[in-house]
Amino acid sequence: MKTPWITLLLAIAHGVTGLLILIISAWFIAACAIAPVGFNYMLPAVIIRALALLRIASGYGHMWAGHRDLLMRTAWLRHQLFRRLANHRIQRKAQLADALSAHTETLAAVWIACISQLATALLLLPVLLIAGVFIALPGTTWFAVLGIGWLIISGWVVIKSLAIAAEQVVAQTALSEQSEAYLRCSALWHLFEQAQHQRPSARPVWSLEAGLHTLAQQAVWCLQGLCFVMIGVYIWKAGAEVYANPMAMIVPLVLFAAPEWLGRASSALTFAARYHNAQEAVTSLTMRKVSIQPEASGCIRLKHFSAVGRNVQPVTAVFPAHGIVTLRGASGVGKSSLLQAIAGDIPFRGNKYCGAKALQPGLIRNWMYLEQTPVVLQATLRENLAPAGAVADQEIRQVLSKLGLSYMTNLGEWLGAGGRALSGGEQKRIAIGRALLAEKDVLLIDEPFEGLDIFTCKTLAHLFNDAARSKLLVIATHCYIPQLRIDTSIALHQADLPDKNYEHA
Repeated sequence: MKTPWITLLLAIAHGVTGLLILIISAWFIAACAIAPVGFNYMLPAVIIRALALLRIASGYGHMWAGHRDLLMRTAWLRHQLFRRLANHRIQRKAQLADALSAHTETLAAVWIACISQLATALLLLPVLLIAGVFIALPGTTWFAVLGIGWLIISGWVVIKSLAIAAEQVVAQTALSEQSEAYLRCSALWHLFEQAQHQRPSARPVWSLEAGLHTLAQQAVWCLQGLCFVMIGVYIWKAGAEVYANPMAMIVPLVLFAAPEWLGRASSALTFAARYHNAQEAVTSLTMRKVSIQPEASGCIRLKHFSAVGRNVQPVTAVFPAHGIVTLRGASGVGKSSLLQAIAGDIPFRGNKYCGAKALQPGLIRNWMYLEQTPVVLQATLRENLAPAGAVADQEIRQVLSKLGLSYMTNLGEWLGAGGRALSGGEQKRIAIGRALLAEKDVLLIDEPFEGLDIFTCKTLAHLFNDAARSKLLVIATHCYIPQLRIDTSIALHQADLPDKNYEHA
């Protein structure tokens, strides 16, 4: 990737031009005070104006190139994460959501948020020192003192921020576990007494995040104090030969401006903590390996089939190679569990056949399970519908039109935080569109009509009828949609005995 290096060069150019403007302006102010008749005032003014334009251009260029690199790197990191998940399943969905949204963006922002800022500061300090020695600038040694002081402050910030990062990992993990436990008992909230009804609090996490911002601000204050002390000592110690030299004005002006161009690196120093947290979260995802079976096509037969560990009646049924099969039953009878077991996402007991072939536990390459809660990435509309990027735009637009989402014309539009907010119905339809574009032979869809209006349900029913001409759609639903052409309907019932000590036959 060339973009990160372009971003770095533009950031350095932005910092160097700002410093040159400061130095030339200081010299110009001093020169004007003692300039003889005939002094050319226009040339320094033109140079300062040209440097200002270059600084503006490099600043905007850095923003454009940096954010372009951020988007490209975010997409690349997410694709890498998808490859890791190819034969695995995440134990906790909250972990996956955080990894796909916040953590990948943090890792991708390392160049624009950290490396560019630090590289500019680390380059300008030695350049100042070398230039001061070269032109015999009075007070050049103060640049060395400034550099040493900044390095000490930076080391302190990095050590403190990493300590906060370790506390953040513990606090975030505790918050996630408490939130999941709190939401699992949501149906029983009304039974709790107020004293026992402990809500999870994000205050510890927010407090640590605020601590990082405070730490960066403290670093700027320390740097400002150091610069003011150095300016006072410089003026106090300066002799007559210094006051007689117009160039001596450069040192105090540079020190006055140092907190601005070195202080911006303070936020980059605390970025080490955020980067550490994100890297730790992505690399420590708790996953379980799932075996992948070869493609299987044809009629599906289930014999005394049910999900292991679920208290539901075993199912014996035959599904056609193409068409629509619905799973019906009261809430809690195991519709979702049966779908996941058919997909191979969870262990099953009994037998599962496709054609004449007995299927072993594990996922099947040309089958796809759509969970009840849709997953929408913080990414573009195109990346949400075709994560692998192998689908033509025209085909994506056709599917959007069939889903009733033809008003989403900009495939490059960002969805999620900082972009377009989606309703629950739009999220469901985007997840269904993603499955249709994946071109799988068997789609196992969990509650696609739940929470949708009548018109949208009719639209999806017609779409499913059309797709069923070449695919098998197994739909778990408690809704009655008259427009849906159902080939087979299976009613599920609660088992009388607990499901235990079963093994796959």
